[in-house]
Amino acid sequence: MVIEQRWLGWRVAAAAVSVVVSAAVVALVGQERTPQERMSGAWQLDAAASSALWSATVADNAAEGRRKGSGGKGSQADAEQLPVGVRSAIDLMSEVADVPHQMAFTAKPESISIIDEHGVLRRFMTNYQVERVLTGTNRVSYRTRWVEGRVVQEVTADFIDLSRTFEASPDGQRLTITLTIRQQPDPRILETLGNRPSTRTYVFKHQ
Repeated sequence: MVIEQRWLGWRVAAAAVSVVVSAAVVALVGQERTPQERMSGAWQLDAAASSALWSATVADNAAEGRRKGSGGKGSQADAEQLPVGVRSAIDLMSEVADVPHQMAFTAKPESISIIDEHGVLRRFMTNYQVERVLTGTNRVSYRTRWVEGRVVQEVTADFIDLSRTFEASPDGQRLTITLTIRQQPDPRILETLGNRPSTRTYVFKHQ
């Protein structure tokens, strides 16, 4: 009888511990941050872990192309003297293919907002409806939505078709932007600028 009572007592105690552990697990899960919370905050580009910025090399590539063609000395001024159509393509690609070095990112179920280091605000609704933004003489269309904890954005303009994906790490310390270019301006127009890889990855560290 004593042994049976001790066994019963142990089972009750074990059951109580199991209930406490289960409650703790439920509480811990309840405290996990949402994708929106992990994605929101101030971010700094980790250049060593990222692809080179599109505009960081575009002027040098343009100057190099002019050097090879004319034998003269290339410079930033060479890039500025490019034909209007090429300069427009540069501006457009810099807008849609580049990322800031620093940014404040606010993610909500219904929208995302990005403020770059120059104080420029870009806000997009995540209902996958077309939003049009005028960039210089170019009109860019964006469609944004949440897909399994990631923000997926489709970007189209004249001769441009690409997607951007924003995804935060589980610990919320890193934000990765993946850029996939499906179509870019006529290669003949951008020949002097150098081809860019079709997929580029930018990694940000939480500040």
